[in-house]
Amino acid sequence: MEDQQTYLGVTFDKRMTWKQHITSAEAKARRKLNIMRKLAGTKWGANEKILKSVYQGNVRPHLEYGSSAWMTAAKSHHQTLDKVQKQALRIITGAMKSTPIRSMEDITNIPPLGKRRECKAMIQATKYQCSQDHPMNNRLKQLSSGRLKRSSFTLETRALQRKHQETLPKYIEPIVFTMNNTPSRHYSCCTLHQKQNR
Repeated sequence: MEDQQTYLGVTFDKRMTWKQHITSAEAKARRKLNIMRKLAGTKWGANEKILKSVYQGNVRPHLEYGSSAWMTAAKSHHQTLDKVQKQALRIITGAMKSTPIRSMEDITNIPPLGKRRECKAMIQATKYQCSQDHPMNNRLKQLSSGRLKRSSFTLETRALQRKHQETLPKYIEPIVFTMNNTPSRHYSCCTLHQKQNR
């Protein structure tokens, strides 16, 4: 048996450290980052709007694809991807290395990757809660045994829900699929998705 397997573009390693997946994602993103560098210039080249579109459409997808799966990776792995966005922000703004990251995020209106990962995880958890038949629905409802030494999607999303409980909806209406009707009025359970796409 191989030490790692790739499924739907996400690489699972034997110990679920996600190191190989994140290393690969970083390499792909950095190759696209080189395109941004070639497009940018002080007296010529693409402007901030174009560079931002290139980053959001071609670089950032590599940095966060499948993040709901590998959200339990070590902080150092997350920081590896965060550094790529920081470099992209400097290319977009033309700022010096000493420029605070927060200032560049505000100027470009590009949120930190960590915030986007949290939002994506909460959206995924809400989708599970909307579907009564999904196996993860029951897991999210069950109390943790306290014996787990490693983190998991369930533990991480519960922590996020506690952190943002004041802004989350109090009730999630389940979606019931039948052959005779479509769940057209139940999409409100995933309204977090609208905030994510802004």
